[in-house]
Amino acid sequence: ILRLTHLSHHKFNRSPTEKGTEIYDPGQISRIKASLGYFLYISCGLYLLEVSSTLLFFSPPKVFRKMRERLLDQGNVQEIWLAQKLMDEKVVRDIRIDGMAIVFLLALSAFSFGEHWKILVGLLAARTFLISFMDNVYHYRTPLHVTVSGHNFSLPRGFSRFLLNFNLHRVHHKNPSVSWVKLPDLFAQQRETFDGGLLAAAVDQLRGPIALSDFSARQKI
Repeated sequence: ILRLTHLSHHKFNRSPTEKGTEIYDPGQISRIKASLGYFLYISCGLYLLEVSSTLLFFSPPKVFRKMRERLLDQGNVQEIWLAQKLMDEKVVRDIRIDGMAIVFLLALSAFSFGEHWKILVGLLAARTFLISFMDNVYHYRTPLHVTVSGHNFSLPRGFSRFLLNFNLHRVHHKNPSVSWVKLPDLFAQQRETFDGGLLAAAVDQLRGPIALSDFSARQKI
C-alpha cells in the first residue's frame, strides 16, 4: 500500500487532487473544522489511515470488487490511477500477505512483551505520532501545481543518513529513481539550497491549515 501511495504522491504531488494536508477552502469548510481535521491528521490520523486501509483488502470479494469499480467509475484522476493498479490481482494478493504478516508480528510482539504490554503500546503510540507528524513537513506551504516541489532541510550528516537523506526532499522529488545514498551528491551537483532546519520546519507546521485563497503559488520551491 505504501509503495503504491508513494508512487501516487510523486505523480500527483500538490495537484488539485492532492493539494496538501494543510490546504482548505474557506468556501466549503470553516477554519475551526479545518484545524480539527488537520491536527488530528498530523498527530495520529495518517498512520491510523495507513494501517486501517489494509483491512479493506480483506473485505468479502464482492464488496471489495464493488469498491474498486466505484473508484474507477466515480473517483478523481488520482483515485482512478490507484484503482487501476489494484486491478492486478497479484498486487492485491501481496497486500493481503503484508497485512497478515503485520498482524502476526504485532501479535507475536504483544505475546513477547507479556505483562510489559504498556511499553509496546507506548512504542506504537510514539511511532503513530512521529510518522503522522513528520509526513507533511516536507511539503508544508510549498506551491500548488508543482509536482516536483518539496523542501530541503539541513541536518547533521549522521542524522540525515539515519533518515535515509529524506530531508533532501526536493532533490528526491526531482530525482525519484535515484537511490537515497546518492541524494547528497545530487544536492551538490544541482546546486540546491536548504530551506531551513528540519526541527524548525516541524514546529512551523503547528501554525495550522492555510486557506486556499491566501495561498501564494509564488512561494519558493
